[in-house]
Amino acid sequence: MASRRALGRGLENVFADTLGARRTVPLSSIEPNPRQPRRGIGDGELEGLAASIRRHGVLQPVVVSARDDHPGRYYLVAGERRWRAARLAGLREVPATIVTVDDRRQLELALVENLQRTDLNPLDRSQAYRVMVEEFELTQEGVAEALGVSRPSVANALRLLNLDDASLDALRAGEISEGHARALLSVADVAARRRLLATIRKEGLSVREAEQRAAAGEGEDRSQEAQGSRSPTEAEIAWNREVGSVLERIQRNLGTRVRLRGGERRGRIVLEYYSEEELAELIDRLTVA
Repeated sequence: MASRRALGRGLENVFADTLGARRTVPLSSIEPNPRQPRRGIGDGELEGLAASIRRHGVLQPVVVSARDDHPGRYYLVAGERRWRAARLAGLREVPATIVTVDDRRQLELALVENLQRTDLNPLDRSQAYRVMVEEFELTQEGVAEALGVSRPSVANALRLLNLDDASLDALRAGEISEGHARALLSVADVAARRRLLATIRKEGLSVREAEQRAAAGEGEDRSQEAQGSRSPTEAEIAWNREVGSVLERIQRNLGTRVRLRGGERRGRIVLEYYSEEELAELIDRLTVA
């Protein structure tokens, strides 16, 4: 399994034990990787690469795995952009490195390449991590070790999948960032979360502003309090701003979502976890002497 240095090394070094022959392979004999984590590649993104390929050819081989059930045919393990751009450029063949890998290694290869070379959609990354956890029975630490990323980053990515459909759609469409999505995730009530999502869209809130409003309970239904509601004082606004900054630092230190419920004189701080593994790690962090 790849080490934590995987993302800083070439694919051929990371998976040297699985490499086979390098040869020219017909484009028509290659099929997309069924476990490719990157689901969307726009035509506009490929045009520039296709133009380069027409002029210089495919400079870096794609990585393919031979299909046992169909001799002479291959699954594309890594290099989908190059493969699609080569087809767009009118090529009939591409240089390819043949590897022998199982399903898990195919997914690892595809993830490592995408994390190295392009911005993978947050949901594509999250869903690929979930496959590794659920189908391959890896722990979050195991996923992190395989891909050379931190365990908190794996945990945070998996949490995104707990969002409601409206928030997921906004993240998938690029209307909100991954940071906005994590702020929304800290709001347990779905209706309140959707109200905060609407505010993010309408007012163009930054991630920090969204986190502060989520921590302050914005989006919660206060219709019964409307009659006696009042505008916050400057002191209250300053206090909320400072609390948001403090909560953000605590979240970074603990690697989990932290929420404040209450006010300056009374309330509670809520620490979230999403698995037995995360709870154990959180306890360890809190009980360090």
